[in-house]
Amino acid sequence: MKFQNILFISLVLVHSPVWAGELSEALQSYERKEYIEAYERFSAIKNDETGDVCYYLGVMNQQGWGKIADQSQAAEYYQCAVARQHLRAMHNLAGLYHRGKGVSQDLRKARELYARSANLGGIKSAHRLGLIYFQGDGVERDFVSARQWWQQAFNGGEADAGYNLGILYKRGLGVAKDAAKAIDVWREAAQLGSAHAQNVYGAALMNGDGVSPDPISAYAWFRAAANSGISVAQVNSELIWQSLNPDAQEQALEKAQALQQSLQK
Repeated sequence: MKFQNILFISLVLVHSPVWAGELSEALQSYERKEYIEAYERFSAIKNDETGDVCYYLGVMNQQGWGKIADQSQAAEYYQCAVARQHLRAMHNLAGLYHRGKGVSQDLRKARELYARSANLGGIKSAHRLGLIYFQGDGVERDFVSARQWWQQAFNGGEADAGYNLGILYKRGLGVAKDAAKAIDVWREAAQLGSAHAQNVYGAALMNGDGVSPDPISAYAWFRAAANSGISVAQVNSELIWQSLNPDAQEQALEKAQALQQSLQK
């Protein structure tokens, strides 16, 4: 029995570098968006210790990248990856159960998978759970649970979870109403890159809502949000621009450019 154990360990050590090289080549094809080649390379890999192979095959089946989309096949590959504790596969499989794509809709199963991923550090899953409890999606509305999940996601760096947290503090949902706390959370979320938080923080600066009025800084934050596709931020930035004199407009442009550069770092 001892000799068998030694042989098994030896085989793993010999073959792991080969498997790692195959996975690296498949990932490079995927990142270059050469999906047909990537799908062939992933499919040829027999060893999948990390769950990455099954995960990427699941993504390509789900999105129709490199092959015809097949939600059922995507679910099977995600199941394979979930068995190897793959967090992103848990999140994606939860989404399929949530929407009933490729599997029968099962909101309880979706919540279980989201929670499993979140408890292992999946911040996107924690954010999604917050939305589920906030909206009462398949469960009774529970603002306290929504806050707890959003706080966990925000602590992990999920910027939009901070935007949602700010709403709870602003309205006093699941937490004591605290407008100042809402502004602080929105500011931090805006700095982390949440376009929605950038817009609402810009509005606070424009209106002097909980902070000193600062139209120049408001313009910069509105421009940042507009650059991320928030259409109302574009309108807000134009309104402020028209209210500024030429000197203030120059300052606003400089501040907006500096802010955009800092957000891209």
